[in-house]
Parts: sequence; C-alpha cells; structure tokens
Amino acid sequence: MAAVRRKCVDCCGGSFKAVRWCPATDCPLWSLRFGCRPATARKRYGAEVTDPDRMPDHLVPLESLR
Repeated sequence: MAAVRRKCVDCCGGSFKAVRWCPATDCPLWSLRFGCRPATARKRYGAEVTDPDRMPDHLVPLESLR
C-alpha cells in the first residue's frame, strides 16, 4: 500500500493535495491512492474524495479546494 501511495504522489508531481483530488478515476490505483483500503479511506477522508462520481471537475484549481 505504501508503494501505491508513493506512486500516486509521484504521478501528481509530489503534491499530496493533488493525490486527494486526483481526477484520474479510471486509473487502476485510484481507489488505493491514500495508501489504505478503500473502506478505511472512506471513513478517514469521506465519500466526497472516495466516490468517483462526486469528484470535482478536473479543471478546478487545487487552491480552490479544501
């Protein structure tokens, strides 16, 4: 799981915030990008960032997200 997290951070240019709001929902690693099981991520981070249908538009600047 740690290797998946490192890969996601690398893919997002080293930005943890970008990993949280990653728009690449078709990526096979997307549901594991937090470095934990999807159910655990849902409890820790909420459905807003763990449900691909609730992710904001990929053109939204990260500065505008919490």
